[in-house]
Amino acid sequence: MPILPVKGPFEVYWDPTGDNVQLSPFLGRIAFTTSDQISTIEHEFFGDTPVDAVPKGTLTEVSVPMTEPTYLKLATLLPGVENLGGGKIRFSVRSGACSMYDASKVLLFKPVCDFVEGVDTLKHIHIYHAYPYRDIDLGFDREEQRTWSVKFIVFPSRESATLGKLYDYGAP
Repeated sequence: MPILPVKGPFEVYWDPTGDNVQLSPFLGRIAFTTSDQISTIEHEFFGDTPVDAVPKGTLTEVSVPMTEPTYLKLATLLPGVENLGGGKIRFSVRSGACSMYDASKVLLFKPVCDFVEGVDTLKHIHIYHAYPYRDIDLGFDREEQRTWSVKFIVFPSRESATLGKLYDYGAP
């Protein structure tokens, strides 16, 4: 049974077998959330109290607070972000009916101990299909270090061997 480290940092890679974008350095908490979405069933006599519920799906997201030295990686990660060179990036409007699933890639977490990534794949988190999107909130004051939060939406796999799977603790 895989046992993940209880505490400590992880290294995160997007598309480890392709572009292999390493998301560090980052500062703060990497948020990995999974939440089952439900639809409640109600009866008039019980008001807003649900009498039953049915599952609607599962929402999984990852948020990585990248620090400024890695901001040029945003141009590699995010559509609508362009590297202009000379330390400049440009953000453009994103819209349209482009499939995020079709452009999704593996997101891989590896624990780090004494600045060395863990090679034991049973301690890795392997997300089958993740796609990055922008949700940037930069703070400007004399105390806060700015981070560029890159979020990933996670999709269930459509491949026959892993159909409906979101992620594995321990490499597949």
